[in-house]
Amino acid sequence: MLKNERDDISKPIVIPSSLNNSKRIITKPKEAENTIMKKSTPSLAEQAEQTLEDTIDDIVKLEEDCLMADSLKEYFKELKKLIKTEKIIKRFSKEEIETISVELENHILYKLYDKLYPLKFSKMDNKFYKKCCRLKFIKPENIITDKNIYNEHLWKFSMDYLNEINKKYTPKDKLKVVLKAFSILQNSITFSSGKKELGVDDTIKPLIYVLIKSQPQNIFTNYSYCQLFLNDNLCKTQYGILLTQLYMIMNIIKDMKYTDLIGVSEEKFGKDED
Repeated sequence: MLKNERDDISKPIVIPSSLNNSKRIITKPKEAENTIMKKSTPSLAEQAEQTLEDTIDDIVKLEEDCLMADSLKEYFKELKKLIKTEKIIKRFSKEEIETISVELENHILYKLYDKLYPLKFSKMDNKFYKKCCRLKFIKPENIITDKNIYNEHLWKFSMDYLNEINKKYTPKDKLKVVLKAFSILQNSITFSSGKKELGVDDTIKPLIYVLIKSQPQNIFTNYSYCQLFLNDNLCKTQYGILLTQLYMIMNIIKDMKYTDLIGVSEEKFGKDED
């Protein structure tokens, strides 16, 4: 790691009190006007590396569970401005510059993953996992009325794929796993039912079933991480829609009662922990 130089840093960003009770700071990238080509002026790569080193140094001082979403997003905005000032970048299209920015964000989140992603899972994660384990006895017919779409063999691939989410480090890559798992399920429903187009009613209950049977151990933590750090522009794409859909399904399962299932008694369903 480069030696941390603090002689020429811009005004620090203070983390909002809503994210942390005490004041924590990370440094902004150097201002765009400092990027004029001079022999003594660091290159874009050197500036980006130095500001990343400064950011890592600041985050190391924080508590493990402190999430600095607002501050990091502000940092990313400043870094994007810095990128646009480089002569070599000006020849690229707006879409190409956005791609560069997103990939740079992903690289930084990858480097900071063990500082941003909680080492201990939340109480909500544990309750959700225990509930899914308790409901492992359910069959498709306990949730889904249309027998034409049953295909547990193919659905197993979707369940297995969902559990790959913990092997990914950026919000985009984690959501890619969820997207792939959901796509496998939807394709199997299309194949089994013979329908060319599927509505929400065709997919929502199978998705609930698959999520329960996959027994995810930290789904709420993963959701929170993606919701906090997903690139703002990606939130407007299929990834944002997927994040909303995942949250809805998680809460349906969290609030599920025995009366929501078919042919399951209250005794067999059991009780949720307080």
